[in-house]
Amino acid sequence: MKLWTFNRRDLMKSLALGVAGCLAGGNALANDNEVSFVDLAGTEHILDAPATRIVDLVVLSAFVIAAHGNPDRLIAVHPRNRDEFERGFLHRIFPRVLDIDTSIIVGSDFNPNVEAVANYAPDVVLQWGDMGNDLFRPLENAGLRVAKYQEVREGADETIERLLLMLGAMIGDTSRAERLITYRRSVDGRLRTRTDRLAPDERPSALILTVGGNSFYASGGGAEGTYSFYLYRAGGVNAAADLPNFAQVSAEQIAAMAPDCIFLFNVPGVSPSNILDHPILGLTPAALSSRVYLMPTGSHHWGSVGPEDPLTSLWMAELLHPGRSDWNLRNELAFAYRSMFGQAFSDDDLDEVLHVAVNRNSAEYERFLA
Repeated sequence: MKLWTFNRRDLMKSLALGVAGCLAGGNALANDNEVSFVDLAGTEHILDAPATRIVDLVVLSAFVIAAHGNPDRLIAVHPRNRDEFERGFLHRIFPRVLDIDTSIIVGSDFNPNVEAVANYAPDVVLQWGDMGNDLFRPLENAGLRVAKYQEVREGADETIERLLLMLGAMIGDTSRAERLITYRRSVDGRLRTRTDRLAPDERPSALILTVGGNSFYASGGGAEGTYSFYLYRAGGVNAAADLPNFAQVSAEQIAAMAPDCIFLFNVPGVSPSNILDHPILGLTPAALSSRVYLMPTGSHHWGSVGPEDPLTSLWMAELLHPGRSDWNLRNELAFAYRSMFGQAFSDDDLDEVLHVAVNRNSAEYERFLA
């Protein structure tokens, strides 16, 4: 099945929806070495040459690697990237990711050590643009070029497309970004033919849950939410739709939501047993029907924003509507990963991504076995 047939007219139509009609592509410039891009806050940047030194303060490294084909331009990243590098497959494909500096952030609040960042002499610093001026203004005052990342008003899909194109444009090559966007749209189209006509009562309620010790955090948001849009794409509804992106919830609140499925964010030591063996959560519809799953981990932790979001939707769709899918998820993963990262994945590799050993006894998970 050919999935990545790039339609430039559709892409340009998407770009035309953005700020000032120029959102993320390179422009024709006087100097052949120059490249231009527009960040997600609408600021245009012109570089004398394609960026070769990038600092990521946002935890976007998986996107950077997918859009560029390798991590060679990343020189320093937020410490949270380290966990994804180590527990996903990127460190096996690109061992150098473990050598990228992760010590440049003060604490976990995204406030940068400006002097340390400046010492790297980056061409571009990726930083949040909508979490307060204190996160990016000191960097700009130090003479650094800051490409701001933030959610755009058109929603999560448009945000990710603009991000990918921005990352490609800053190195003067958007071809990989364009292919990724085409694949995203292909999956979106296939899923919509199966889920758009579902009646409300045909959409299972699901909860994307993070377990931290004895605490629980729900991913909130509706059909356009950054951490929930792929759930709606898969034919579900978010049981925590009325909550913000990341909200602490009690076991009693979760029980009151009565989710049909629970998807667990992958953190160390967490498995379906955290729900199934819980005195309260073990009585939820999800637990009673064994529809509790540890979310996969590939280039990033599924359930957070990443280049594999289309695969997240396909995986969820098979579990929410097992009778409606006509694709083979393992083949999808193998194809997508080869296209994104230039690597073939064995059955054992895919088992690890899908957490087959942990999820084997969950309902319908046998469909993902080799």
